[in-house]
Amino acid sequence: MKLTPFHDRTSRLNRTQMWFNWDRHIVPDAYRDLASELRATRKRVSMGDMSPLSKYEIRGPDAPRFIDRLVTRNTTSLEPGQVVYTPWTDERGKIVGDGLVFRMGTDAYRISADPQLL
Repeated sequence: MKLTPFHDRTSRLNRTQMWFNWDRHIVPDAYRDLASELRATRKRVSMGDMSPLSKYEIRGPDAPRFIDRLVTRNTTSLEPGQVVYTPWTDERGKIVGDGLVFRMGTDAYRISADPQLL
């Protein structure tokens, strides 16, 4: 198992010492209690160590059109520096996961997703 770049900091904050293995990385499961953390995610703000997520870069003149066909959200209005959350679907339209699409430049994108989904 690997430690993420944030492990030293998160291990000091993890009062529950609940950990889980995520794509060969050890990450916190809950820092204090899961219920309050879920409430914070839905109503306020939360942070998590997303180091195990895969990152894919798509570049080139056809990148905007490719990204717009790849995900369910309309990404054509994204400006460089913006990011959107979107679900992934299979060919039948069933949601199989989710991730983030970052517009890095005019013809450059980064997708961040669970390593097993893309």
